[in-house]
Amino acid sequence: MYHITKHTSETGKKLLHLRNRIRGVRKVEQALADKYQIHKWRESGDPFIAVGRMVSFVFKEGVIPDPELFRKSSKHDGNYVVNLKYKEGKKIYREEFDTLPYISCRDVNACIGWKEDLGCVGWNFSNKEYIAIKSNEELETVFPEDCEEITLTKYRELFIKQE
Repeated sequence: MYHITKHTSETGKKLLHLRNRIRGVRKVEQALADKYQIHKWRESGDPFIAVGRMVSFVFKEGVIPDPELFRKSSKHDGNYVVNLKYKEGKKIYREEFDTLPYISCRDVNACIGWKEDLGCVGWNFSNKEYIAIKSNEELETVFPEDCEEITLTKYRELFIKQE
């Protein structure tokens, strides 16, 4: 299911505030990535977290991570995780990685007045006038009055750049 709301609507203002919070999370993540020379990372697979919580990393080319801080991931080939077997690894995990800000599904869903925290509506901010909100039909989400249901064709027309 796809819905749209104008940037100026009550729901749109809540979603724009959420977008600013997402940018804040990304800025903190990027600062930590820069500190440890991390090229890219995977976020938590926790179903209650919508944005944030770096859990495994790929380091920049040529970087050899300190084995007391990072170890190879057993789940993702070429990725590393914080090494909790060593005191220094535990310390950076506790002080830097575990304290990273994140945005919960409840925070995202609250923008449309939905109080669920398992499962999360999606969003797209790429249109200058509208914000798209995507929801799985199985979630039976009730949308505010300032949101309009649209078809997939209309979604593509408004939010997918045509080549």
